[in-house]
Amino acid sequence: MILITGGEGLVGSNIPGDDLLSTDIVEGCHEHMDVTDPAETSGIIGRHKPHTVIHCAAWIDPDQCEKDPVNCNKINVAGTMNVLGACRAVGAKLVYISTQLVFDGCKKTPYIEDDRAEALQQYGLTHFCAEQYVKSYDNHLILRTSLCHGSCKNGRRYGFVYWVLDSLKEGKEINVVDTLWTTPTDITDFGNCIRKLVDRDACGTYHHAGGAFLSRYEYAVKAARAAGLNSGLVNRIDIKELMKKWVARRPVYAGLNSGKIMKDHGIPPSDAFGWIRS
Repeated sequence: MILITGGEGLVGSNIPGDDLLSTDIVEGCHEHMDVTDPAETSGIIGRHKPHTVIHCAAWIDPDQCEKDPVNCNKINVAGTMNVLGACRAVGAKLVYISTQLVFDGCKKTPYIEDDRAEALQQYGLTHFCAEQYVKSYDNHLILRTSLCHGSCKNGRRYGFVYWVLDSLKEGKEINVVDTLWTTPTDITDFGNCIRKLVDRDACGTYHHAGGAFLSRYEYAVKAARAAGLNSGLVNRIDIKELMKKWVARRPVYAGLNSGKIMKDHGIPPSDAFGWIRS
């Protein structure tokens, strides 16, 4: 049996299989589990004794994490430590879901697994810290991804691309920053990737993201064209306009290179536009 934390979230909702026990702090899962509660976490994992725990639960809002670093650390670092301790106790593999935001974006090309991590904000820093604890456990797998889009179990959609397409369908002009390069990822592809690696008992650190490395503006234009919408409604804006609204800094170049996972396991990068064309 595989236990998932954050099972109602975007990643947890898209891991396939009939042998899953989904936990979260919100309704809709098989069982309530707050990873910041060490007794509850160890009790539930100890009772079910899963062979694998996929740890998706995290506070994922960079700006709110920057405003409240104490709770950001409590959820993203201490919560991971609680899950790790429970996994050690039952001998379960720990699969930790991490992020492109562990990098500072100065490289200008997609990051590989061995590149130095240097986060610009609390959110990325807590994920990097959590990774270090996870690496202390031999039976682990760390998966980093970037700019995911897709739907949760409750039907709620997450992703920059939905705002783009919904706006253009209504004939609205939109302003999109011409920097912020990334590798957009279809969450269905990422969920399938997680499942394949778990079934193969893979260990170590891997990146899985989209095969296209492009700016937000270019992403919006290509998504519009793939959907048969008017890309002329997409206007370029300078990053300085967005920076006025942010609390947390973002890396300008933050894509991930999926070459290692393709080489080791034959899993291709995600196609960020496949679902639009189909």
